[in-house]
Amino acid sequence: MLLVVSGCSGANRGVGSNSGSSEASGTVGAHMAGPAVDVNVTQEMLDSRPKPWVLTTPESAVRSYLDWTSYAYRIGQSKVATATMTPYEEVRVDSYTQFNIQKLKLIDQTLKSITFGKPTIEGSRAVIPTRKSGRIATYRSRKPARPSAAHTRRAMT
Repeated sequence: MLLVVSGCSGANRGVGSNSGSSEASGTVGAHMAGPAVDVNVTQEMLDSRPKPWVLTTPESAVRSYLDWTSYAYRIGQSKVATATMTPYEEVRVDSYTQFNIQKLKLIDQTLKSITFGKPTIEGSRAVIPTRKSGRIATYRSRKPARPSAAHTRRAMT
Protein backbone atom coordinates (compact mmCIF):
# COMPACT_ATOMS: atom_id res chain seq x y z
CA MET A 1 0.00 0.00 0.00
CA LEU A 2 1.21 3.51 -0.77
CA LEU A 3 -0.09 6.48 1.21
CA VAL A 4 0.25 10.04 -0.02
CA VAL A 5 0.29 12.78 2.60
CA SER A 6 0.06 16.38 1.54
CA GLY A 7 0.07 19.57 3.57
CA CYS A 8 1.58 18.07 6.70
CA SER A 9 3.53 21.21 7.45
CA GLY A 10 0.58 23.63 7.35
CA ALA A 11 0.49 26.41 9.95
CA ASN A 12 -1.48 25.61 13.11
CA ARG A 13 -1.73 22.00 12.02
CA GLY A 14 1.35 20.51 13.67
CA VAL A 15 -0.24 19.12 16.80
CA GLY A 16 -3.97 18.75 17.36
CA SER A 17 -6.07 19.10 20.44
CA ASN A 18 -8.61 17.02 22.22
CA SER A 19 -10.49 20.06 23.41
CA GLY A 20 -13.56 19.43 21.23
CA SER A 21 -16.79 18.45 22.88
CA SER A 22 -17.78 14.81 23.08
CA GLU A 23 -21.41 15.81 23.64
CA ALA A 24 -23.87 14.60 21.05
CA SER A 25 -25.01 17.48 18.88
CA GLY A 26 -28.43 18.21 17.44
CA THR A 27 -27.24 18.45 13.84
CA VAL A 28 -23.98 17.31 12.34
CA GLY A 29 -22.40 19.67 9.81
CA ALA A 30 -23.86 18.96 6.39
CA HIS A 31 -20.80 18.68 4.19
CA MET A 32 -22.59 16.91 1.35
CA ALA A 33 -26.15 17.79 2.45
CA GLY A 34 -29.25 15.71 1.80
CA PRO A 35 -32.13 14.36 3.89
CA ALA A 36 -31.69 14.06 7.64
CA VAL A 37 -31.04 10.58 9.04
CA ASP A 38 -31.06 9.50 12.70
CA VAL A 39 -27.75 7.86 13.60
CA ASN A 40 -27.20 6.08 16.89
CA VAL A 41 -23.78 6.98 18.31
CA THR A 42 -23.08 5.47 21.72
CA GLN A 43 -21.19 7.26 24.47
CA GLU A 44 -18.53 4.57 24.16
CA MET A 45 -18.00 5.51 20.51
CA LEU A 46 -17.76 9.20 21.39
CA ASP A 47 -15.30 8.44 24.20
CA SER A 48 -13.01 6.49 21.85
CA ARG A 49 -11.49 9.78 20.65
CA PRO A 50 -7.86 9.30 19.52
CA LYS A 51 -4.83 11.10 20.87
CA PRO A 52 -4.28 14.63 19.52
CA TRP A 53 -2.99 14.59 15.96
CA VAL A 54 0.68 15.14 15.25
CA LEU A 55 1.49 16.26 11.71
CA THR A 56 5.17 17.13 12.14
CA THR A 57 6.62 14.13 10.27
CA PRO A 58 5.23 12.07 7.39
CA GLU A 59 4.97 9.00 9.62
CA SER A 60 3.16 10.78 12.46
CA ALA A 61 0.85 12.46 9.92
CA VAL A 62 -0.12 9.06 8.46
CA ARG A 63 -0.76 7.62 11.94
CA SER A 64 -2.84 10.66 12.89
CA TYR A 65 -4.79 10.52 9.64
CA LEU A 66 -5.61 6.83 10.13
CA ASP A 67 -6.59 7.30 13.80
CA TRP A 68 -8.80 10.34 13.19
CA THR A 69 -10.39 9.02 9.99
CA SER A 70 -11.26 5.81 11.83
CA TYR A 71 -12.84 7.89 14.62
CA ALA A 72 -14.80 9.95 12.06
CA TYR A 73 -16.18 6.77 10.46
CA ARG A 74 -17.02 5.33 13.90
CA ILE A 75 -19.07 8.38 15.01
CA GLY A 76 -20.41 9.27 11.55
CA GLN A 77 -18.93 12.76 11.56
CA SER A 78 -16.11 13.35 9.06
CA LYS A 79 -15.41 16.92 10.16
CA VAL A 80 -13.47 15.77 13.25
CA ALA A 81 -10.66 14.43 11.03
CA THR A 82 -10.26 17.29 8.55
CA ALA A 83 -7.10 18.74 10.14
CA THR A 84 -5.25 15.55 9.16
CA MET A 85 -6.04 15.66 5.44
CA THR A 86 -6.10 17.68 2.26
CA PRO A 87 -9.33 19.25 0.98
CA TYR A 88 -9.49 16.53 -1.71
CA GLU A 89 -9.26 13.78 0.91
CA GLU A 90 -11.80 15.60 3.08
CA VAL A 91 -14.39 15.27 0.28
CA ARG A 92 -13.56 11.58 -0.18
CA VAL A 93 -13.84 10.79 3.55
CA ASP A 94 -17.01 12.84 3.93
CA SER A 95 -18.59 11.13 0.92
CA TYR A 96 -17.84 7.69 2.38
CA THR A 97 -19.14 8.74 5.79
CA GLN A 98 -22.35 10.12 4.29
CA PHE A 99 -22.79 7.01 2.11
CA ASN A 100 -22.63 4.82 5.21
CA ILE A 101 -25.02 7.08 7.13
CA GLN A 102 -27.54 6.76 4.29
CA LYS A 103 -27.23 2.98 4.67
CA LEU A 104 -27.64 3.41 8.48
CA LYS A 105 -24.13 1.98 9.01
CA LEU A 106 -21.16 3.10 11.05
CA ILE A 107 -17.68 1.71 10.39
CA ASP A 108 -15.32 0.73 13.20
CA GLN A 109 -11.83 0.14 11.89
CA THR A 110 -8.81 -0.52 14.08
CA LEU A 111 -5.20 -0.30 13.00
CA LYS A 112 -3.31 -3.29 14.45
CA SER A 113 0.13 -2.58 12.99
CA ILE A 114 1.86 -0.32 10.50
CA THR A 115 5.41 -0.19 9.14
CA PHE A 116 6.87 2.55 6.98
CA GLY A 117 9.33 2.51 4.12
CA LYS A 118 11.57 5.41 3.20
CA PRO A 119 9.44 8.52 2.41
CA THR A 120 9.94 10.57 -0.72
CA ILE A 121 9.39 14.22 0.22
CA GLU A 122 8.65 16.90 -2.37
CA GLY A 123 7.89 20.25 -0.70
CA SER A 124 4.83 19.77 1.52
CA ARG A 125 3.98 16.43 -0.13
CA ALA A 126 5.32 13.04 0.94
CA VAL A 127 4.86 9.59 -0.57
CA ILE A 128 5.34 6.87 2.04
CA PRO A 129 5.37 3.14 1.32
CA THR A 130 3.44 1.42 4.14
CA ARG A 131 2.35 -2.01 5.20
CA LYS A 132 -0.57 -2.12 7.58
CA SER A 133 -2.98 -4.59 9.09
CA GLY A 134 -6.17 -4.02 10.98
CA ARG A 135 -9.79 -4.90 11.56
CA ILE A 136 -12.93 -3.38 10.06
CA ALA A 137 -16.40 -3.96 11.49
CA THR A 138 -19.71 -2.56 10.22
CA TYR A 139 -22.42 -1.67 12.69
CA ARG A 140 -26.05 -1.07 11.85
CA SER A 141 -27.17 2.18 13.39
CA ARG A 142 -30.69 2.27 14.80
CA LYS A 143 -32.54 4.57 17.12
CA PRO A 144 -31.85 3.43 20.70
CA ALA A 145 -34.64 1.67 22.56
CA ARG A 146 -34.14 4.09 25.47
CA PRO A 147 -32.75 7.58 24.79
CA SER A 148 -30.51 7.34 27.87
CA ALA A 149 -28.78 4.25 26.45
CA ALA A 150 -27.06 6.14 23.66
CA HIS A 151 -26.79 9.52 21.99
CA THR A 152 -28.71 10.06 18.78
CA ARG A 153 -27.26 12.42 16.22
CA ARG A 154 -29.32 13.97 13.51
CA ALA A 155 -26.93 13.68 10.59
CA MET A 156 -27.34 15.40 7.27
CA THR A 157 -26.65 13.14 4.31
